[in-house]
Amino acid sequence: MKIVLLLISLCVLQSALAQFCWNYIRMNETCGYLSSYSQREQCTVVDAVSSVLAEAPPQCDDLYDSSYGPQFEPPKVDVNGRKIEFHLTDRRPVPAIFSEAIIAEEGATLYWYRSVLKNLYYYTPCSKEVGGSMNFLVPDGWMLVETVTLAREDGVKVPFIAALFNMGEQHLSILVRNAQYEWTLAGSSDLTNESNEFFPGMTHVGFTTIFKNTWDRVWFLINDGMMSQLVQRVTIAGEGLGGGVAQLLGFAAQQKLEELVPEQKVVDVVTFSTPNTGDAEWTLAFNEKVNFRRVVHEADIYSQVPCEQWTLCPSIGGNGRTVVEYAKPAGTMKLVGAWFPVKADDWSDVGYTLLTYCNSTAMSYKIHATMVCSYNCYLSQFVGNVND
Repeated sequence: MKIVLLLISLCVLQSALAQFCWNYIRMNETCGYLSSYSQREQCTVVDAVSSVLAEAPPQCDDLYDSSYGPQFEPPKVDVNGRKIEFHLTDRRPVPAIFSEAIIAEEGATLYWYRSVLKNLYYYTPCSKEVGGSMNFLVPDGWMLVETVTLAREDGVKVPFIAALFNMGEQHLSILVRNAQYEWTLAGSSDLTNESNEFFPGMTHVGFTTIFKNTWDRVWFLINDGMMSQLVQRVTIAGEGLGGGVAQLLGFAAQQKLEELVPEQKVVDVVTFSTPNTGDAEWTLAFNEKVNFRRVVHEADIYSQVPCEQWTLCPSIGGNGRTVVEYAKPAGTMKLVGAWFPVKADDWSDVGYTLLTYCNSTAMSYKIHATMVCSYNCYLSQFVGNVND
């Protein structure tokens, strides 16, 4: 009798677990699905996704290998043989969503910034700052002015921002890489007004913390270049967590330049796979002030959160009950699966396939496909390299 009861209990448990595991979200409608869940269910999904995002940072096979490893020289010309422009047309106030035609027009420039950001990401674990000897592959025609570092938990300072200068173009590019050792800050998605001397409204705690740790040095580089008249254009580009920081740096830099420089100077901000950064007041001011390009794959979960109603779950430093309110910025360049130059059906399927959070392997594959691979794959068509 006991054996029969045990078997019945196991069957009931298995049935309940199966039903729980097949709760799902469509990756291109993440916030809509989360809003239909209870806070406990929301946190189950958020915690599962957070565990994938916070995987160990890339390792360097040989810290003393001075080769460039997976870094590569970004292209100099677009698919039609024209020199790639490093600055963007000033389209302020930017529209909510840019057309496919504008994405194509600026696609080679976007690909260039995405490529250099990827080089910075690969370089960091093997850099001299962490005991290696790998050099950052500086694009041809540019010089590395400085790397701005952040301290890891063990106190070691690692490169987080690279400042590049092109003398011929009089262009300063500030590149902010994605998280490697900084996922605790990336997940700290409460809102704060601690930096209201810079920003209206409230901004993401983690991004704001990194902004405060890097702003002085970034502003020195921009201001020094502008005042010496060596720099005429500035672009701040970031990926993932780095894109959130790039938005804050770009807003503050544009605001300071408007106060100090008589003639109008434009700070371009370009981000890839970047979360929402602040509340409605902050977002409205950002939309008006900054020449922004927010490049997102339609099914990239990371670029859809924090949602407008966002529960602060345990994995992101909350109690699972507190709700904060975010807003989505304008300037979106949405990469639609059906538009991809190769395997369009597969890229469309990634977004519409159910994401079950009891299958971590499948979830990790889909998240990384949209969060990492999709950007180079789509934008590579504008430089004639559709296999990237």
